Amino acid sequence: MHPPLQDSSILKKRDRSDSPANYEKFSERDKREVEVGIAEAIAFADEIVSNNTISIKEFKEIVEKIVEKWITEFNNLNQKIL
Repeated sequence: MHPPLQDSSILKKRDRSDSPANYEKFSERDKREVEVGIAEAIAFADEIVSNNTISIKEFKEIVEKIVEKWITEFNNLNQKIL
């Protein structure tokens, strides 16, 4: 589960249609996600990107670097196999 939000306005800044209206609703959704195994999936992830304190532009840059790394690793693996 997420640590307590220091600033509840973060929920409003997201401006998503599915954003929880308040911290209580956020906690309820967070608990449901943990119960269905999202925490386990995160724990086994090769990469984790936190988008809590970065802009969309920064997020895209980080994700592009990760995908480029995966492509390089895939190509290197293919070269070894062939």
